[in-house]
Amino acid sequence: MHYKNQANKGRKLLRQTKREFESRPKIAKNIKKDSKSFFKYVRSKTNAKSFVGPLTDEKGNLISDDKQMGELLNTFSHRCSPMKPQKPSQQ
Repeated sequence: MHYKNQANKGRKLLRQTKREFESRPKIAKNIKKDSKSFFKYVRSKTNAKSFVGPLTDEKGNLISDDKQMGELLNTFSHRCSPMKPQKPSQQ
């Protein structure tokens, strides 16, 4: 029971310290002088990671291999992008 009380006190203190640190406007006020610490703090709070796959090709086949997915996305992007006019070669 003693351990549980100490653990709860430690958690409460940690939450309170985090709240005080985040509520201080110091980070936001010093963004022009010290942008590195601001973005370091923001990066530490974001955990979003996105993954691509599996994909289906034109024939309906399921593709889960990284290399094949990369090739499929590459061909798709080439089809969607407008073609640049070719310059005539000067000879």
